[in-house]
Amino acid sequence: MNVALYSTPRFGALKHTIQSEEQRNSSSGDDVAQPPSSPSNNSSHQHEDAQDLLSFGTHCDVKDCRQLDFLPFRCDSCTQTFCLDHRTYESHKCSAAPNQDIRIPECPKCQQKIQRPRGSDAAAQIQKHIASGCRDLVLLAPRRKCNHKGCKNTEALSFKCNRCEHQFCIKHMRVQDHTCSSQSIPPSGSDAHRLAKPGQSALKRAITAY
Repeated sequence: MNVALYSTPRFGALKHTIQSEEQRNSSSGDDVAQPPSSPSNNSSHQHEDAQDLLSFGTHCDVKDCRQLDFLPFRCDSCTQTFCLDHRTYESHKCSAAPNQDIRIPECPKCQQKIQRPRGSDAAAQIQKHIASGCRDLVLLAPRRKCNHKGCKNTEALSFKCNRCEHQFCIKHMRVQDHTCSSQSIPPSGSDAHRLAKPGQSALKRAITAY
């Protein structure tokens, strides 16, 4: 009997209705899904990101360079913007560079005077000096010759006599050591002792005779 029931036309119509409903539900679920983005949309977004990144950098104002630099340097004389290689007056041939600036930079670490060629950057010279262990680019003091006759010493450290106002080395820095040309030279301790002996002898003889 069951077999006869499944073979009736009414059961076939019911089965067809159920299948149609399942197909309708499956098609409606597909409609909810979002379509994938097209390749053209991805390329446009990438182009916009690149433009935003380039807007942060600045091109070097040197015509033959035009390098994009994200940490540019602004010249304090001509107010133009330059890359790392053209940041100094000399490298970008600055026409507004102050020619009167001849100050000698001093190392903040060792307090030595640093060489600075005309048009060069003082900060860059100090950085090179410190990077060498405070050995390179040191501006040496001029050596002075000792004014004592016959002395050939030339030293960076010299001493000025307060009497004759001449410069002498450490060996001849004292008045009695460089035969000072000043007329009023007080005798040294040994010379004063020798000069005092004749006077003391004469005084003793006078007291004895009396």
